[in-house]
Amino acid sequence: GFVYERAAINEWFLCGKYSSPMTNEPLDDTSFTPARALRNAICSLLHGEPTADP
Repeated sequence: GFVYERAAINEWFLCGKYSSPMTNEPLDDTSFTPARALRNAICSLLHGEPTADP
């Protein structure tokens, strides 16, 4: 799947677009699933903390 910033995808949906911004395919589900691992990795990088290799 794809990861989007919450504000950006909310705006996409508010404009009446219920398709993937990346593929333009219709979305069956417009619920959110937080990407906690990605958020944590970004925070670690911003704070200069080491991260584990994938």
